[in-house]
Amino acid sequence: MSFQDYVTSYFRGFSFYPDVIRRYSKTYKNFIKVLFNASKNNFPITAVLKNGEQRIFYSIRDLGHTSAGFSDLYRIENDLVIINKNNFKNIRFHNALNNGDLYSCFFLEVYDFLPVEGKFVVDIGASIADSSIYFALKGAKKVIALEPYPLNYESAKLNIQENNLTEKISLFNAGCSGNEGEITINPSQEGPISSLREFKNEKEIPLMSL
Repeated sequence: MSFQDYVTSYFRGFSFYPDVIRRYSKTYKNFIKVLFNASKNNFPITAVLKNGEQRIFYSIRDLGHTSAGFSDLYRIENDLVIINKNNFKNIRFHNALNNGDLYSCFFLEVYDFLPVEGKFVVDIGASIADSSIYFALKGAKKVIALEPYPLNYESAKLNIQENNLTEKISLFNAGCSGNEGEITINPSQEGPISSLREFKNEKEIPLMSL
């Protein structure tokens, strides 16, 4: 068994895939320490790049972005992620280190195939407004963004204001349903959330139909 295979085998239980380990080993001199601390969620992590530069990382996403070769396309100032990539100049996001998906939206541009220019776009589950801001910057006439969870909603509101897009993005603290009504949710929940869950004796938010 090669050293690389040994490391891959060791970290497999921590949900690190072989391609991730290979990228880390090519990017970070101290990649074993980086992987171990990342697997334990021991952030912040001081990593040493192959060129000898030391850099502090605050999330697994930040480590992944750098190992994927995107480190020159953004920078981090405290909790603020600032993107500079092609036509995306000085795009700013709060609460994005462990929330939202800037990687898919702005680096991979997974929504680039959608013909949003001049169109009305409904963004259901807007999270921190990363996709809403992407659609607005790609020329959408208007983005209607629904985010049910209050903490995500506040981050989305701040990011829309930070990027001067309040005229193009209408943000609602609401969920989407086939019928209008209300749902009771956990107001302390934040981060990527796949679906609405109802809780008893918590915060009621409106449900809006398309």
